[in-house]
Amino acid sequence: MKSFLKPFITIATVVGIVFVITYMNRSAGPDEDANNDQSQGKGLGKKIIPLRFFTREAIKTNSGDPVHIRMWDESIEVGQDASFPFLFKNEHDQPVQVQVAGVNCQCAGADMALISTPLWNEYQQKCALINSPLGGLAQPIEALMNHLAFYDQLKWQEVFKNGAGVVQDVPPASNGNPQFGFLRLKWQGKKEGQQFISASVVSNLPNGNGFQDDVKAQGLVVPGFVIYRKEGDEWKNTNTWDFNELGSFQKTKDTFYCWSLTRRNLVLDVNFTNPAHVGNPCVTMTQPEPASEAEYRSLVEFLREKKLTATDPQSLYKFDVQVAESVVVGEGDDKLTFQLDIGPLVRKMEVRSLGTSTAGSSLQVSVQGQIRGDIRITNGSKDGRIDLGSTTGKTDRTQVVSLIADRPGLDISVVDKEVVPSYLKVKLEPMADVGNRKQWRLSVTLPAGALSGTLRDSHITLKTNDPTPRMIRFPVLAATIGGGL
Repeated sequence: MKSFLKPFITIATVVGIVFVITYMNRSAGPDEDANNDQSQGKGLGKKIIPLRFFTREAIKTNSGDPVHIRMWDESIEVGQDASFPFLFKNEHDQPVQVQVAGVNCQCAGADMALISTPLWNEYQQKCALINSPLGGLAQPIEALMNHLAFYDQLKWQEVFKNGAGVVQDVPPASNGNPQFGFLRLKWQGKKEGQQFISASVVSNLPNGNGFQDDVKAQGLVVPGFVIYRKEGDEWKNTNTWDFNELGSFQKTKDTFYCWSLTRRNLVLDVNFTNPAHVGNPCVTMTQPEPASEAEYRSLVEFLREKKLTATDPQSLYKFDVQVAESVVVGEGDDKLTFQLDIGPLVRKMEVRSLGTSTAGSSLQVSVQGQIRGDIRITNGSKDGRIDLGSTTGKTDRTQVVSLIADRPGLDISVVDKEVVPSYLKVKLEPMADVGNRKQWRLSVTLPAGALSGTLRDSHITLKTNDPTPRMIRFPVLAATIGGGL
């Protein structure tokens, strides 16, 4: 039922309707639960309870919760508004003044709505016609519309704003019928995690002393969506895919999954964070689409087994990312060959939820690995980086690596403009061929006194002698001990 209602009704609506149906429609009167023991209130004089709340706590325990709490989805998206309406009644023959004296968070507020007798009678009559007064939706659409019509006719008045309570009057009982209403506690999900919200409510009869009640709600603030991957049969909470390495003419593919506790329908868009990476067919992604039922059930079982969420995801979407060392596009005279530069590859993509501007509506995924291609390092580096290590900076520091071509006739040279920082000294020297393949010795030197601190965004670049040169980038690492000279 929750999944059916959620696209149309707010959390407050569902809870409010359940309150009304559960309590107000009982001929025997409200069945107040244990946490509603009115003796818990703080009498400021003679103990007469002006306003009775049917519950004071909206806190899920997942064990014996009353129906109105079981129906409540405590998940709140970061940056979104949440609320819980607390049902009350005035059963006295005098009006009651009510005021919210304070809240425990600047993110919280409160408003109030009275339920008129004609409105309630009309709602009951329609429920009887639909034959679903307790939510057994024999006619789901008609019942849903009736709930919405009832809730939309409530007139809400602020009772706490700008840090101060506003006094409101609750009319007396009429012809033996109590005056019912809602006090709605409102707040905003500020950051991920449990969020506890409370308000102190003071009510009093004419010529009487105030009586204080505390209403409380606890929500779970969650992101708009979460990104997972699968490694074999295991779900992983990660937005990074490391494909290790890719050789000549090889390609690989992986899938990212996006799921949400709060959104039944996700409208997602995926784009490269760097515009320069757009249009290269060697790294591509699909746009998100709904995952299969089997994939959804697999995720739900994983989350339940690990007890990672209190409720099941509302939705699951997926998109693929493919990395190819080289791609041929077109035919004949129009044929073009695209190749990735040899060396470390990092591509970042933004996954954005369209139509929202709140926190948590955008996440990044990262794809990384090594492109081996036509040149391999045979000695001096294990991961494609040239590591000069730590130095006092008082003398030159040099690192030498050996390179070999993986195809005959290939030659390479240094791209001087792509030596960063420019004070690095780079030398590329030929070595004895291995069969019909060339070898080189590449040495990189950090001059004495040139660096203070740590090298950042440093690299050297070689290029092949092909008609369309291919770039080969090697990151360079170095740091001076004690900040250098």
